[in-house]
Amino acid sequence: ETIRHMAEIKAYAIERLTAIPDLVLVGDGQAPHVLAVSLVGWPSQNIVNDLSAQGICVSAGSACHQGKPSHVVAALKLPKKVSGGVIRLSFGPETTQADIDQCAEALRRHHDTRMPML
Repeated sequence: ETIRHMAEIKAYAIERLTAIPDLVLVGDGQAPHVLAVSLVGWPSQNIVNDLSAQGICVSAGSACHQGKPSHVVAALKLPKKVSGGVIRLSFGPETTQADIDQCAEALRRHHDTRMPML
């Protein structure tokens, strides 16, 4: 039940997030509890800081990068503008569609109000 819920939330997130200009999915996205995307041209740490200030927790890079450049993202051999904008969203049993809506709206605002830098 929990895995199915997270898969449904992830599918909803993909639908909402891919409607944002310049946002692309990163990787094959098989895990139901995590989704990597890139806001191409916008630095991931700026996105993390902006969303964090709004109470939305996302991470830059991959789960195992520990503050260093992510070897997982590097292995994907993405263009710099894509790899520099990678953020990771994680889903749990308590994640709701309203949470996804809030995140999507914040990412859209970030895209629309901040200048790309990469």
